[in-house]
Amino acid sequence: EASERARLERTIRGRTRGRCDTTTTTTSTTLNGNVDSILSSTDTNNNNNNNGYIDKYVIFQILTRPIRELSILNRDTFFRLLSALAFFSGMSTSADQTLLLYYVEDRLGFNDRDVATLFMILGILGIFVQGVVLKQLTDCLREKRVVVLAFAFGALHNTLYAFAESKRTIFVGVAVGTLTGMSFPTISAMKSNNVEEHEQGRIQGALYALSSLAGAIGPILLRSVYSKTKDTKYPGSFFMVATLFYTLATFFATALPKKRANSSMESNHDSDTDTSSDKQYQSELIASRRDSFDDTILL
Repeated sequence: EASERARLERTIRGRTRGRCDTTTTTTSTTLNGNVDSILSSTDTNNNNNNNGYIDKYVIFQILTRPIRELSILNRDTFFRLLSALAFFSGMSTSADQTLLLYYVEDRLGFNDRDVATLFMILGILGIFVQGVVLKQLTDCLREKRVVVLAFAFGALHNTLYAFAESKRTIFVGVAVGTLTGMSFPTISAMKSNNVEEHEQGRIQGALYALSSLAGAIGPILLRSVYSKTKDTKYPGSFFMVATLFYTLATFFATALPKKRANSSMESNHDSDTDTSSDKQYQSELIASRRDSFDDTILL
């Protein structure tokens, strides 16, 4: 009986210990699972937050990139002056191209033949100015004076538009206006000559972006002025606003420093110096070889 009782006690103790171990294991497993789920959810939230920050940063960089690219135009006083030239001339040029045709058809009775004549003058003289006159004037007057002269012609041809009372005056104004086309390529050359090689694309893109902005503002501004002058004695006087813009551009052009604006003069001088040095070196080399050859013959 005593041995049977001891066996029953051991059995009961073993079963109780097994139940406790099972309960402890189950509780531990549950706690570990809860902790793992909490940690994994925390990691997921952190990853989502990081991805959200990255997406916002990328979007911010994309939206602000045009501003960063245009910041090259604010590098120094020289670039700011060139930007002012491009902006004011761009507003006037775009307004002329957009509003002139409608104005002459409405006020001066231009027909299809007159419009064709206008575009013929614009095309032929434009090719001649860009292909022949621009190169000759740049060699004689240098870039700064070419820009000043181009803007002066711009003010003149807009004044002709403003007070034109016949078709002939418009044709003369268009012919004079083709000389204004020398300004933009000259300004582009000035900018490209004053930046590093790896910045060429950036400076040209920024210049065209600024000109596009001016091209959007100019016609809107002159159209609003025309709505106030169309019933006056000189309805074309709204072109005087473009004349004012060209006058301001002329003023800014005169403030350009010659050393940086006329960079082609220095480059041409350097190239001429290098060419003369190369020729002198080649002549000296030929003379030395001839002397050595004569010495060999004598020996």
